[in-house]
Amino acid sequence: MMDLLSLTISMGMQSEMKELRQETGAAFNNAEEVQEESVMTQAADAVESGMNAIESAVSSAAAALVPSADMVESVMPTSFLEVDLSMPTASSSSTKAC
Repeated sequence: MMDLLSLTISMGMQSEMKELRQETGAAFNNAEEVQEESVMTQAADAVESGMNAIESAVSSAAAALVPSADMVESVMPTSFLEVDLSMPTASSSSTKAC
């Protein structure tokens, strides 16, 4: 059933592409690409490259400000981070019956 549906959709797309090709007269083929860049496309590319440069600069600055694990360990040794999490045990002499 899905094969029949896929075949029907692809045939419809081919007929629409053929109609579009006849209406516009443009080369609408996968083998050859039409290179048409408008001013908006060029502006979008320029904005994209600028945003990429800003993102790179911000990420570099953030990486310089955030300390690495080695930097933290050199300032604060791991001996300060040891915590005794054992449960206290009740001895029989300290427990009184009421």
